[in-house]
Amino acid sequence: MEEKPDLVKDVDFQRVNWNYVLRRASFNRVEYIFALKLLNNRAILKSDNLTNTLHELISESAVYLERLSATLKFISTIFSNEEIPFLIVKTNKGIPYVTQDVDVLVKLSDFAKAEDLLKQAKGKRERDANKHQSSMFLPGLLRIDLHKGFFWQGSSYLDASVPWEDIRYENVSGVRCPIPSVHVELLLTIAHTVGERLHIPYLEFMFVRNSSKEANWTTIINQAEKYSWRKSMFRFISIVNLLNRKLYPSEKKPLIDLQPNVANLLPRVNVHGSLSMPYMYPLQYTMEIFLERKPCMKINDLISNLGYYLFATARYHYSGRLRVPIYNHWFNFDKTADL
Repeated sequence: MEEKPDLVKDVDFQRVNWNYVLRRASFNRVEYIFALKLLNNRAILKSDNLTNTLHELISESAVYLERLSATLKFISTIFSNEEIPFLIVKTNKGIPYVTQDVDVLVKLSDFAKAEDLLKQAKGKRERDANKHQSSMFLPGLLRIDLHKGFFWQGSSYLDASVPWEDIRYENVSGVRCPIPSVHVELLLTIAHTVGERLHIPYLEFMFVRNSSKEANWTTIINQAEKYSWRKSMFRFISIVNLLNRKLYPSEKKPLIDLQPNVANLLPRVNVHGSLSMPYMYPLQYTMEIFLERKPCMKINDLISNLGYYLFATARYHYSGRLRVPIYNHWFNFDKTADL
């Protein structure tokens, strides 16, 4: 039986700052599951205010989950009727969670037609959407991010054909959806974490943990090497292995157990101080990411992305770790300040 993370020891739950805890759960993208588990634990749940807040959070989560199902059904119907191949990407994490958008990949040759279909369905395009995707808002649905490929800081980070290899069909929020192979989903998750989020939420960590054993790491590493982010990939693997060792100390083998000739290339990393999730990449690691990708990036993209990271890192520490890059709370935690 798998050992659970040893995160809660001798805690006086009556003195816990639940507002802070729920905010942290939200940044880790696990607030819905966390709230459900808290409601089922009577040893912890002794405050009426906390109980009411959890019920409200779960109720509002249900609205997003229903919209997710409706959005997936809409996408499947509208594209299937026009025989446009599509993939639902970066959405299936294996557990229910709240998301505010759905990422859809279509082939470059079908992108214009797919975008027109969404516009005909009264979709309104986000004004600042970048040239590689089209973000659409439709009444009663989550935002649809329509992708023609995957780009990181203005340049590709994998072959356009790779996501279309070994397609699977999985039940996502009650809807049967075409999704990429395990190793492609893992590659996209790692690239998104390294290149955009610059931190590792617990949801993404658990996705890596649950999918790493069945992934084709040769393909992942080859793509990272081809597109100049192999060193960043290796440092991510080292960090995840260290986090896993701290969270699951009974596991003797590395979570991502690569062949010896590859494992020997992994850099040594350390988690300074107490373990805190989400895990924010240290400044040195982030600078290495930008330097490695520099040959693939335009100078304006390099400056803007680096500037945002420095700002977001300073904000994270100044706010008492209550603001992280990219992500904002969907639930209004200001009204729970007295918990």
